[in-house]
Amino acid sequence: MVVVDAIRSGNKPFVFKKIKPAGNYSFTTHNLSPEALIYLTQLLYEKRPEAWLLGIRGYRFSLGEKLSAEARHNFDQAYKFFIKFLKIVTTSGLASAIIEFEAEISSRGKKYGAKEKRTSGT
Repeated sequence: MVVVDAIRSGNKPFVFKKIKPAGNYSFTTHNLSPEALIYLTQLLYEKRPEAWLLGIRGYRFSLGEKLSAEARHNFDQAYKFFIKFLKIVTTSGLASAIIEFEAEISSRGKKYGAKEKRTSGT
């Protein structure tokens, strides 16, 4: 499961990370953390799906606010990344071929990227 959400701060243009259930949550009609969503899935349906967050850096969060040019750029970068991710998963034939697919943040100026880690023999 991949949850796509706008994030207020952090690395830009996006982050891609594995998330785990979090039982400490609050719920409003406009805000439920991805971790709380996974927790509720586990609680209500007795399922614990492997879950990832594709958090896209946003800048304006008022209701009715239009997407800024910066946020649109971040979305475009996240979209390109996610398409590459899907190609890796679907061409391998097995989602289990990917142990971990994580965002890379280096001091050399790379803001995002991906590493694929495979089990031995794959």
